[in-house]
Amino acid sequence: MYRELFVKVWNYRTRIITKGEGKIVLLIHGLGGSADSWINTIELLSKDFRVIAPDLIGFGYSDKPDIKYTIDDFINFIYHLLYTLNLSKVYLLGLSLGGQIASWFTITYPKFVEKLVLVCSAGISLENTKALKIFKKRDYSFEGIRERLKACVMKKDLINDKMVEDFLNFSRFKGFKRAFSRALKSSYEKERLNFHLKRINCPTLILWGKYDPLIPVKYAYEFHRGIRNSSLILLDCGHLPNLEEPISFNNYLRNFLINR
Repeated sequence: MYRELFVKVWNYRTRIITKGEGKIVLLIHGLGGSADSWINTIELLSKDFRVIAPDLIGFGYSDKPDIKYTIDDFINFIYHLLYTLNLSKVYLLGLSLGGQIASWFTITYPKFVEKLVLVCSAGISLENTKALKIFKKRDYSFEGIRERLKACVMKKDLINDKMVEDFLNFSRFKGFKRAFSRALKSSYEKERLNFHLKRINCPTLILWGKYDPLIPVKYAYEFHRGIRNSSLILLDCGHLPNLEEPISFNNYLRNFLINR
């Protein structure tokens, strides 16, 4: 079983879950998510690594202050989280918005990142896809949230009542909706990554769903072309490979972290 603890980052209460020993793997969830998004991945990787997954500020059980929630805010949050935990080198993995944050963190603080993994990453696309239009809706009813989550995946039956209920419960916390809308806005307003990817020099794995309805797979190739020391793997799924194809996803991830 993983450990759950709360630490102070910028004097804000921040929840992390952690398990295992060894080199550090830091997992950054996507917009509206939480550390719990990574439960299956944490379980496998913890056999070889110390895995740490925070609830980003504004999300999960972490504090939700009235700040701008810019990409730069999240970069600084990760920096201060590493400082708080006394970590000097990590394998960094980010999903969707988390991938955009992880990319910019690696560009800004390259000495902290030994390896980088980007999963269906935001930061290049400005495409307002049909699925994204659904995900951006401000309908926080049970059925509204179910529709939003189903818009992300190809395997619709994976979106069960518990997942919907968890998202619904988080959305009821004071400040969540504000953080969600501001982080989404900032993700689009931040300078595109295209011309900065060449500054990422660490080994990088790009994992993407072939049928990603939110951030189409064509953007995976742009990340791959832009990051010199990168490899690209496409999985038969949508926007959440860790949920839709957990065995393949976790095996590719583990092999990259151990062998490359």
